[in-house]
Amino acid sequence: MAGAGQGRDALTADHITVIDIADPRAVPITLNPLEPAPGYPVQAHADRLAGLFEAAFGLQGPVAAAVRTGLRRTYTDCGWDMVTGTAAPGAVTSPAVPLYRQLRAAVLAAAEDLGYSPGMRADVHAFLRSRLDTLWAGPAGRFLEGGHPVDAGSLLRANTLVTNSGVADDEAVSFLTGVLLVRLAEQLRPEGRPGRGEPGAG
Repeated sequence: MAGAGQGRDALTADHITVIDIADPRAVPITLNPLEPAPGYPVQAHADRLAGLFEAAFGLQGPVAAAVRTGLRRTYTDCGWDMVTGTAAPGAVTSPAVPLYRQLRAAVLAAAEDLGYSPGMRADVHAFLRSRLDTLWAGPAGRFLEGGHPVDAGSLLRANTLVTNSGVADDEAVSFLTGVLLVRLAEQLRPEGRPGRGEPGAG
């Protein structure tokens, strides 16, 4: 997706492909943060993604716990076995890549299951509404969901500059940058094995 033949999606000069993920005139490309790299353990990916949410948006306490619990619930609801990283036992279809709306519902359900007070549940809802809803619906939303899936391997093979002209918020920029780095880090793991200190590491 990010190779040199990608004229409609990027501007190429001096053998460098520039991809503006928030350019409304370009063919949208997507790197769904909820999708693990092929072969990468889903539990390790969920934990890594939870860490990205916490770092990018400064999440702490009950909101962070609801997001982390909601992520695990989302993958389970979409048919993933969090232990094996494959389809749940007895499943007749392959596990699905979650959508943001499914994550949102799972985080709100997690806040209920964790026994949060009305005020704490309101904090979780406020984070989703003011930060994630805005991000997914904004100029870079197509990068997160709904466009043509990026071939992460081609980003590693080509001279590629990924930029963003439509998001000025520092926290959102940090998250979008982290989404790309998480996928590239997972892509580089031999056979999808987690690295030192990650779940499943020896």
